[in-house]
Amino acid sequence: MKITLGKLLLENYKCFKGYVFDPGHKNVTIRGRNGSGKTTLYDGFLEALFGKCSDGRTDYKRRPLDANNQPTKEVIVVTECTLNIDGQDQVFRTEQHEKLQGDRAIGYTGKYFIDGVPKLQGEYKDSVNAVITEDTFKILTDLSYFCEKMHWNDRRQLLMKIAGDIETPDGFDELLKSMGGKDISDYKAMLKSRKKGYVEQRDQIPIRIDEKQQSSESYIGTGDTEIELIAKRENAEDAIKAIADERQYLSDSEARRQECIEKKNDLSGKRIEREAELKSDSGKELLDEKAQILEDLGFSKLAVQARKNGLASMDLDIKGTEQALKSKQLALGQVRNEYIAAKDALQLLVDTPPDPDSVEKSCYACKQELPDAIVQKTHEGHIAEHAKKLQKQTALKTDLAARARKMKDEVRFLPEILDKLQCVYDEAETELAKADIDDEALTKESHTRGFQIDEAINNRPTPDFTKDTKWGELTVAIGLCETEIGPPVNTQLAQLDAKKGHAEKELAELNKSLANIDQSEKDQKRIVELKSEQRDLSQSISDIDKELEEVDCYTVQESLSIELAVNDKFKDVQFRLFDYLMDGTVNDKRCDATFHGVPYSDLSTGEQIKVGANIVNVLSEHYDVSVPLWIDHAECLTLPIETDCQTIKLFAEDGIEELEVTPE
Repeated sequence: MKITLGKLLLENYKCFKGYVFDPGHKNVTIRGRNGSGKTTLYDGFLEALFGKCSDGRTDYKRRPLDANNQPTKEVIVVTECTLNIDGQDQVFRTEQHEKLQGDRAIGYTGKYFIDGVPKLQGEYKDSVNAVITEDTFKILTDLSYFCEKMHWNDRRQLLMKIAGDIETPDGFDELLKSMGGKDISDYKAMLKSRKKGYVEQRDQIPIRIDEKQQSSESYIGTGDTEIELIAKRENAEDAIKAIADERQYLSDSEARRQECIEKKNDLSGKRIEREAELKSDSGKELLDEKAQILEDLGFSKLAVQARKNGLASMDLDIKGTEQALKSKQLALGQVRNEYIAAKDALQLLVDTPPDPDSVEKSCYACKQELPDAIVQKTHEGHIAEHAKKLQKQTALKTDLAARARKMKDEVRFLPEILDKLQCVYDEAETELAKADIDDEALTKESHTRGFQIDEAINNRPTPDFTKDTKWGELTVAIGLCETEIGPPVNTQLAQLDAKKGHAEKELAELNKSLANIDQSEKDQKRIVELKSEQRDLSQSISDIDKELEEVDCYTVQESLSIELAVNDKFKDVQFRLFDYLMDGTVNDKRCDATFHGVPYSDLSTGEQIKVGANIVNVLSEHYDVSVPLWIDHAECLTLPIETDCQTIKLFAEDGIEELEVTPE
């Protein structure tokens, strides 16, 4: 597709009140001093198509300024361009109108036309994009856009598309097979991750070997071999068993001895009981007399206490009856008061029957006089209500009278009951006083006789126990038990326990030594395993390093192929797409244009224009479209440029106040 600019019309646009730029679809040069409007023509061209200026902004100042340096009012901003698209002319026109609210402008609105036909803004944009998209247009019409305004990664991606398919470097069949279709960068990242894991495992092994070595060396041996330690352990176990058997024998004999001790203690108790019996026989009559005295005194005490308890109960009954009498009297007074009030209320109802004249004879809402029937019905209602009140009040008066009579009877009988209770209480109190005197006399008599009996018992002669047959038999049996008990075995048991403790301590030391030998053997075996793992990991790391070197070689070869494929598309410019580092790796985070080895940023303006023209030519071929190419700062151009599209050079020249357009 070939697009050329035939004419550009600007009205009230920036510095132009009315200007027609007519290149006639040919290459032209526009000359003028700085500030004469050369770049404004390019802005107007972009405004007509995309509604933006050369900076890519939509919110820029389109309108010319008045004397007060304010946007001019009551004018229409017009941008119109005539394009020839593959031999067919098409006119694109935009207008900016003031949006009025009364006489005051509150904003702007746009109108859009294609070949004179009005379009909505969306339709207009779709029609322009159908010809060429804004991004493609920027790349192809602005020489500096690709190198200065595009992000390096976007430039890189576009160049990769231009380069097309890149052949795989030769000699890397095994690597490609190992990659299994993965991207080279992903595969490299996987190898690095795997190597990192192997390195971490390998670096931990010396620490673990050192720990095992220190643990093995920390075991303090006895100097004996394992066989000698096992033999000593068996001897220690046999010694402990022999001590246990001996102690069991002593424990069993101690049990028999304990049985004899318990039997002796039982016989001694029985002998003491027999001696007490013999002593009791000599003062039995005195003891019986003393027991009878104590029994009679106890009965007397119980009788007195029983009379006291009965007297206390009677006192509670009297106080309870007195309290009941007071409560009944208070309740009777309250009922009498209620009866008098009910009687008075009943009399008041009898004396004040419903008065017909008190019935309201007019409506409370509308104030109109009510019919006689309604008045009569209301009066009858009052009579019925009055009758109910009389009936209710009569029933209340009757109920209160009945309650008062019942409570009066109860109050009349309670004083008689109190008198009877008091008489019984006085008699019981007299009997208690008499019983206390009798008990005191009996207590004094009992104490005197008891003292006499105790003194007679204590002074009686001790009996001769040896003459008693049963006492003699018990004494013989006690002697036999003492003979069988013999000396104590506590000392022997203590010696055996000490001997056993020493043997068990020796056995524990032997077991610890044997366990240390076993653990040391395990540690040494584990050290051998760890060293083997360390060798395997080191070999794996070495294999990965070799594979990473091959990946780097592949990356370098692929990078060289990509740069060669990209740069082969250009005549004047060469692109640096990779940095080849000293360690053999490649950095792909760049995309810089060069001219004869000089970076684009260090080129002169003329050289940058030449580089930009070469890039536009290649991109135009890639997109299969050419658009008018605006070359700013053309006065700096000293090198010849070759383009396949319409060129419009903007040439800054002092002394030229108004723009001059000359064809080439």
